[in-house]
Amino acid sequence: MHAASTGLTRTQAEEAGFEVEEIKIKKADKASYYPGRKDNDIKLVFDRNNGRLLGAQAMGSESISGRINVLATAITAGMTVSELNRVDFAYSPFCGTSL
Repeated sequence: MHAASTGLTRTQAEEAGFEVEEIKIKKADKASYYPGRKDNDIKLVFDRNNGRLLGAQAMGSESISGRINVLATAITAGMTVSELNRVDFAYSPFCGTSL
């Protein structure tokens, strides 16, 4: 099991004065037809008022570090969860979807 985190946790965001919302995502690390696929659990923490991504925490397979790096970049860029949803990621069936 691998774990990674970037940005603020929900508690840290609330303590910093943000009105916080969070969403939990469960995604497989590989396409459904590949053997050995594992679930990844990702939690996104964002500002309820404007949708800006504030943090993310994740647990799952070895692919977690790549996924959290994408989210770290989104936080640094000041992206909202809506903007992140529209980003065009490369796709490789072996690796599954990016987020």
